[in-house]
Amino acid sequence: MLEQEKDYRKLYSEEQITSQRIYDKTLLTLSSGAFAVSFAFMDAFITGKPVYTSLIISGWGFLTFSILLQLGSHLMSVNAFKQAIKDIDSPENADNSRTGGKFAKYTDRINYASGITFAIGIFLILTFVYFNFN
Repeated sequence: MLEQEKDYRKLYSEEQITSQRIYDKTLLTLSSGAFAVSFAFMDAFITGKPVYTSLIISGWGFLTFSILLQLGSHLMSVNAFKQAIKDIDSPENADNSRTGGKFAKYTDRINYASGITFAIGIFLILTFVYFNFN
């Protein structure tokens, strides 16, 4: 690999980590904020008895699950980095073809699941708002 290619690889790797951190923080902030906004909506705009309350309860459940998945992702990510360091130091992995192992794979899957559960939670809350907005 040429020196320039190594520099690009390092840059892309650093940017990938930065992007993942931003994604994690944004999703966690949005999930938490959605709770606050939905509670405020309930107090401020619903005057009568709300309909389809199962929508907002389910939405809160999905947002909670999204937050829990994000926390799990952070823990899994730490384990992936620990495993990657072991892999890099291992003489059996001289070409560094496998680093992070199962932890890296699980972290990716958890991140996708967290994004999906966030989207479902927001959809359910917005559907509740649609049916209850006066």
